[in-house]
Amino acid sequence: MLRGATFLEVAKTFESIWIDGLLYKIPLLNLPSYMVHTISLYIRGRTFERSFQMATSFCRGMRPGVAQSGLIPSVLFSQYVNDMHSHSYHVDLTVYADETAVTVHVPQAHAAR
Repeated sequence: MLRGATFLEVAKTFESIWIDGLLYKIPLLNLPSYMVHTISLYIRGRTFERSFQMATSFCRGMRPGVAQSGLIPSVLFSQYVNDMHSHSYHVDLTVYADETAVTVHVPQAHAAR
């Protein structure tokens, strides 16, 4: 049997997630509704403000998206792409966050052709 593998890291993966598609898929995890709501706020409802000594800026909204580091973003991205399937009997895809491994295994009889 012959084997080969390619390892991919997709650049700017987290910035390119289709937010509405991800929010559609989250309830499919059968999580309690409060968790779905919390995750939705994490993706869409983030705000920030700056403080220095005694001064604090106005609260400002952030663009919707998934942060790049941490456990929650990795799990969310994995949920986003978990329905990506390989279309070949001899090809396996392994996806975690923005890392993808493509493995190919060909029986010896097929490799000789």
